[in-house]
Amino acid sequence: SATWAQSTPAASPASATLPASAPKRPPSPIVSVFKVEKVTFDAAGKEELERATSATVGDIVQYSVTHTNRSQRRLLRVDFGIPIPHGTSYVADSADPPDPKRVRLNADRDQMLWRIEQLDPGDSVTLRLRVRIDPDPTLVPTPAEPRRPELRRTPG
Repeated sequence: SATWAQSTPAASPASATLPASAPKRPPSPIVSVFKVEKVTFDAAGKEELERATSATVGDIVQYSVTHTNRSQRRLLRVDFGIPIPHGTSYVADSADPPDPKRVRLNADRDQMLWRIEQLDPGDSVTLRLRVRIDPDPTLVPTPAEPRRPELRRTPG
């Protein structure tokens, strides 16, 4: 049977606690490390990746998630996903690994899904995709140059 693993690390606030009656969930057999990098180009036009601390409209951002099987058993048919955030567009053909039998964009086009057929104990798989930062449709663009005020002469 397939196992679903989150593509982002689980973060729980320190104050969040489970009620005493809640059953404890076993730890996930998967450890996931999420990385966000901005795609830039050097003076020669060679592509580089840098830690993304900010991004502006038109920038390309690469999301990568490395999933490691920390269990002592082989995991079969594991499904993973990387969300495509609102305000971004998926960059065509950027999903890696690209095997069309194993990767697909979900119906809402807001998540890329991968099926990894086998993940042995200690093995890792890194999944990547790129998005472009979209313009905010609620903002009105400003002209490149401010308009000069019109001067009108009044008779008299």
